[in-house]
Amino acid sequence: MEVKLWNDKREREMYENFVELYANIKATEKLDKTLSATIKDMVPNIERFAETNRWIASKCYNGFYFKL
Repeated sequence: MEVKLWNDKREREMYENFVELYANIKATEKLDKTLSATIKDMVPNIERFAETNRWIASKCYNGFYFKL
């Protein structure tokens, strides 16, 4: 038994466009998840960066690294 999904060429193109749209949405969702996880590991924690920077700056200012 054969099931016909469309009646004419216009309907067929419409369903093919829906398939492409669905595939693009799913691919974008997957890419978003993958990139979010990757970028999350690559971007430093801003609070930790600021704390370390303040510590280094205070040591430089107090002559720890440079003799003033």
